[in-house]
Amino acid sequence: PVDVKCADGLCGVCKCTLVAGEVEHRDFVLSAAQRETTVILCQSRAAKAGGVLKLDI
Repeated sequence: PVDVKCADGLCGVCKCTLVAGEVEHRDFVLSAAQRETTVILCQSRAAKAGGVLKLDI
């Protein structure tokens, strides 16, 4: 289970470290630099169909 608060990509509670993979970011809290190593789980997903994200949760 993932701890979420807003479920809208606004609060950052579900933020985790991105280890590998290409992300389609749909959040409103991460800067461009943060998006290189971080993902907001409630809104973002793998950038390609069938893609895989490796996360440190």
